[in-house]
Amino acid sequence: GARTEIITDLGIDLSQYPRADVLVIDTETRHVSEKEAYETVYRLTRNAMEAGITCLYKKTDSGLRGNISGEVRAVLDASGEDFLAFLPAFPKMNRIVAGGISYVDGTPIEQSVFGRDPFEPVTCSRIRDFFGGYEGMVREYARPEELVIQEGGKQIAVFDSETDEDLHEVTDYLHGKGRLRILAG
Repeated sequence: GARTEIITDLGIDLSQYPRADVLVIDTETRHVSEKEAYETVYRLTRNAMEAGITCLYKKTDSGLRGNISGEVRAVLDASGEDFLAFLPAFPKMNRIVAGGISYVDGTPIEQSVFGRDPFEPVTCSRIRDFFGGYEGMVREYARPEELVIQEGGKQIAVFDSETDEDLHEVTDYLHGKGRLRILAG
Protein backbone atom coordinates (compact mmCIF):
# COMPACT_ATOMS: atom_id res chain seq x y z
CA GLY A 1 0.00 0.00 0.00
CA ALA A 2 2.99 2.35 -0.01
CA ARG A 3 2.98 5.02 -2.71
CA THR A 4 6.02 4.07 -4.79
CA GLU A 5 7.61 5.97 -7.64
CA ILE A 6 10.39 4.74 -9.90
CA ILE A 7 12.65 7.13 -11.79
CA THR A 8 15.77 6.87 -13.93
CA ASP A 9 16.81 10.55 -13.94
CA LEU A 10 20.11 10.59 -12.03
CA GLY A 11 20.16 14.39 -12.06
CA ILE A 12 16.87 14.75 -10.24
CA ASP A 13 16.58 17.42 -7.55
CA LEU A 14 15.39 15.28 -4.67
CA SER A 15 14.43 18.30 -2.59
CA GLN A 16 11.90 19.30 -5.26
CA TYR A 17 10.59 15.84 -6.05
CA PRO A 18 6.99 15.04 -5.11
CA ARG A 19 6.87 13.05 -1.91
CA ALA A 20 6.36 9.32 -2.15
CA ASP A 21 6.46 6.69 0.57
CA VAL A 22 9.12 4.88 -1.47
CA LEU A 23 11.22 6.48 -4.19
CA VAL A 24 13.23 4.10 -6.37
CA ILE A 25 16.07 5.45 -8.49
CA ASP A 26 17.46 3.03 -11.06
CA THR A 27 21.15 3.92 -11.31
CA GLU A 28 22.05 1.43 -14.08
CA THR A 29 25.49 0.98 -12.50
CA ARG A 30 25.93 -2.78 -12.66
CA HIS A 31 27.95 -2.72 -15.89
CA VAL A 32 30.01 0.45 -15.41
CA SER A 33 33.41 0.74 -13.74
CA GLU A 34 33.54 0.52 -9.96
CA LYS A 35 34.75 4.12 -9.82
CA GLU A 36 31.81 5.36 -11.90
CA ALA A 37 29.35 3.29 -9.86
CA TYR A 38 30.81 4.65 -6.61
CA GLU A 39 30.60 8.25 -7.84
CA THR A 40 27.02 7.88 -9.10
CA VAL A 41 25.74 6.28 -5.90
CA TYR A 42 27.75 8.68 -3.73
CA ARG A 43 26.26 11.71 -5.50
CA LEU A 44 22.69 10.38 -5.24
CA THR A 45 23.14 9.45 -1.59
CA ARG A 46 24.56 12.87 -0.76
CA ASN A 47 21.63 14.53 -2.58
CA ALA A 48 19.14 12.34 -0.71
CA MET A 49 20.67 13.20 2.66
CA GLU A 50 20.69 16.92 1.83
CA ALA A 51 17.02 16.66 0.80
CA GLY A 52 16.17 15.26 4.23
CA ILE A 53 15.45 11.68 3.22
CA THR A 54 15.62 9.69 6.43
CA CYS A 55 15.97 6.10 5.24
CA LEU A 56 18.05 4.81 2.33
CA TYR A 57 18.06 1.29 0.94
CA LYS A 58 20.65 0.44 -1.74
CA LYS A 59 19.29 -2.46 -3.75
CA THR A 60 22.00 -4.82 -4.94
CA ASP A 61 21.78 -7.85 -7.19
CA SER A 62 20.92 -10.94 -5.12
CA GLY A 63 23.35 -12.84 -7.33
CA LEU A 64 26.05 -10.43 -6.08
CA ARG A 65 26.97 -9.33 -9.59
CA GLY A 66 28.04 -5.80 -10.39
CA ASN A 67 29.68 -3.16 -8.26
CA ILE A 68 28.53 -4.43 -4.88
CA SER A 69 31.37 -3.10 -2.72
CA GLY A 70 31.71 0.24 -4.50
CA GLU A 71 28.01 1.00 -4.29
CA VAL A 72 27.59 -0.11 -0.68
CA ARG A 73 30.70 1.85 0.34
CA ALA A 74 29.39 4.92 -1.50
CA VAL A 75 26.14 4.85 0.50
CA LEU A 76 28.04 4.51 3.77
CA ASP A 77 30.61 7.19 2.88
CA ALA A 78 28.13 9.75 1.51
CA SER A 79 25.49 9.29 4.18
CA GLY A 80 27.69 10.47 7.03
CA GLU A 81 26.51 7.41 8.99
CA ASP A 82 28.84 4.96 10.72
CA PHE A 83 26.75 1.80 10.27
CA LEU A 84 25.17 0.04 7.30
CA ALA A 85 23.35 -3.29 7.45
CA PHE A 86 23.94 -5.44 4.36
CA LEU A 87 21.30 -8.16 3.86
CA PRO A 88 21.90 -9.68 0.41
CA ALA A 89 19.77 -12.81 0.97
CA PHE A 90 16.61 -13.46 -1.04
CA PRO A 91 15.26 -16.66 0.54
CA LYS A 92 12.21 -16.97 -1.76
CA MET A 93 14.68 -17.41 -4.64
CA ASN A 94 16.86 -19.85 -2.63
CA ARG A 95 19.57 -17.20 -2.21
CA ILE A 96 20.67 -17.24 1.42
CA VAL A 97 23.55 -16.20 3.65
CA ALA A 98 24.88 -18.67 6.23
CA GLY A 99 28.16 -18.31 8.08
CA GLY A 100 28.87 -15.14 6.09
CA ILE A 101 28.76 -17.15 2.83
CA SER A 102 26.23 -16.57 0.06
CA TYR A 103 24.51 -19.69 -1.28
CA VAL A 104 22.28 -20.26 -4.29
CA ASP A 105 20.20 -23.43 -4.18
CA GLY A 106 22.54 -24.77 -1.47
CA THR A 107 25.71 -24.13 -3.49
CA PRO A 108 28.28 -21.43 -2.66
CA ILE A 109 27.50 -18.58 -5.05
CA GLU A 110 30.90 -18.65 -6.80
CA GLN A 111 30.19 -22.30 -7.78
CA SER A 112 26.64 -21.50 -8.94
CA VAL A 113 25.34 -20.14 -12.23
CA PHE A 114 26.44 -16.69 -11.02
CA GLY A 115 30.03 -17.89 -10.87
CA ARG A 116 29.73 -18.84 -14.54
CA ASP A 117 28.17 -15.53 -15.64
CA PRO A 118 29.91 -14.71 -18.97
CA PHE A 119 30.05 -10.96 -18.24
CA GLU A 120 30.49 -10.62 -14.46
CA PRO A 121 31.25 -13.96 -12.83
CA VAL A 122 31.07 -13.96 -9.05
CA THR A 123 34.53 -15.02 -7.86
CA CYS A 124 34.00 -15.41 -4.12
CA SER A 125 31.26 -16.67 -1.84
CA ARG A 126 32.23 -15.02 1.48
CA ILE A 127 30.50 -11.66 1.44
CA ARG A 128 33.20 -9.76 3.33
CA ASP A 129 35.64 -10.73 0.55
CA PHE A 130 33.72 -8.47 -1.85
CA PHE A 131 34.94 -5.44 0.10
CA GLY A 132 38.70 -5.65 -0.49
CA GLY A 133 40.38 -2.72 1.26
CA TYR A 134 37.31 -2.21 3.43
CA GLU A 135 37.36 -5.75 4.79
CA GLY A 136 38.34 -4.62 8.30
CA MET A 137 35.08 -2.73 8.62
CA VAL A 138 32.91 -5.63 7.41
CA ARG A 139 31.60 -7.74 10.28
CA GLU A 140 29.58 -10.96 10.00
CA TYR A 141 26.79 -11.88 12.40
CA ALA A 142 24.89 -15.14 12.68
CA ARG A 143 22.22 -13.51 14.89
CA PRO A 144 21.27 -9.86 15.24
CA GLU A 145 21.78 -9.99 19.01
CA GLU A 146 25.50 -10.54 18.36
CA LEU A 147 25.83 -7.06 16.84
CA VAL A 148 28.65 -4.99 18.29
CA ILE A 149 28.82 -1.39 17.13
CA GLN A 150 32.32 -0.10 16.53
CA GLU A 151 32.64 3.27 18.23
CA GLY A 152 34.56 5.83 16.21
CA GLY A 153 34.68 3.78 13.02
CA LYS A 154 32.49 2.72 10.13
CA GLN A 155 30.92 -0.71 9.94
CA ILE A 156 29.18 -2.79 7.30
CA ALA A 157 27.30 -5.55 9.10
CA VAL A 158 26.46 -8.72 7.16
CA PHE A 159 23.75 -10.87 8.74
CA ASP A 160 23.04 -14.53 8.11
CA SER A 161 19.56 -14.88 6.65
CA GLU A 162 18.19 -18.21 5.53
CA THR A 163 14.48 -17.38 5.71
CA ASP A 164 12.23 -14.37 5.35
CA GLU A 165 11.65 -14.66 9.09
CA ASP A 166 15.41 -14.23 9.62
CA LEU A 167 15.33 -11.04 7.55
CA HIS A 168 12.37 -9.73 9.56
CA GLU A 169 14.11 -10.60 12.82
CA VAL A 170 17.24 -8.70 11.79
CA THR A 171 15.35 -5.63 10.61
CA ASP A 172 13.10 -5.60 13.69
CA TYR A 173 16.18 -5.79 15.92
CA LEU A 174 18.00 -3.04 14.00
CA HIS A 175 14.89 -0.85 14.02
CA GLY A 176 14.70 -1.21 17.81
CA LYS A 177 18.34 -0.10 18.04
CA GLY A 178 17.85 2.86 15.69
CA ARG A 179 20.14 1.30 13.07
CA LEU A 180 17.91 1.21 9.98
CA ARG A 181 18.82 4.63 8.56
CA ILE A 182 20.86 3.10 5.72
CA LEU A 183 20.93 -0.47 4.53
CA ALA A 184 21.57 -2.51 1.43
CA GLY A 185 20.71 -5.88 0.03
